[in-house]
Amino acid sequence: MDVVAELAAHGIEALTPGAPMDEHLDAHHLRIMVQIAMEHLGRLGGADTGDLLTADMVNRGLLVYLQQRSE
Repeated sequence: MDVVAELAAHGIEALTPGAPMDEHLDAHHLRIMVQIAMEHLGRLGGADTGDLLTADMVNRGLLVYLQQRSE
């Protein structure tokens, strides 16, 4: 599987080697990463696929994530 081609098929430009992996990401990649992170935290907080994410779900998910990370 060609990861770069697969991402391109979804309209996403792949990260390049040496690209910053923090708040210095360009706006396009940062937006995608934030969206994915919020969905992940929302699921940890009890959201199901298709649910409208709320701040409460994301906050609850963040607590679950922090607890799992410290184990």
